[in-house]
Amino acid sequence: MYPGLDISEYGLREASSNYNSRKPNNDLSSNQKHFLVQIGAFSTESNAQRLKLQVSQIGFNVIVRPIETNGRRFHAVRVIGFSSKKSADKAGKSIKKKLGIDYRVLYRPKG
Repeated sequence: MYPGLDISEYGLREASSNYNSRKPNNDLSSNQKHFLVQIGAFSTESNAQRLKLQVSQIGFNVIVRPIETNGRRFHAVRVIGFSSKKSADKAGKSIKKKLGIDYRVLYRPKG
């Protein structure tokens, strides 16, 4: 939204604008970052992308993944990259405090 804004002094990390185009990082799998925070699931992808943008602007690594529940397709908005339930819960609490969004911590091992 503000490409010239220097966020380094605030301790935030830049969020990738297109997560899916990034090359796989072998370090992530070796660190076993299997916990994530789900902050929403929407029937329309545009609503999911809107929430993704909001949360990525406060410094979190957010993805949108298609999921199916009870025969219906949804777009899950997830904050990824946590190696423990405690760190994922801390991020969820931060998001809830800043944006008022409820969350759920999930364990999703790869493979």
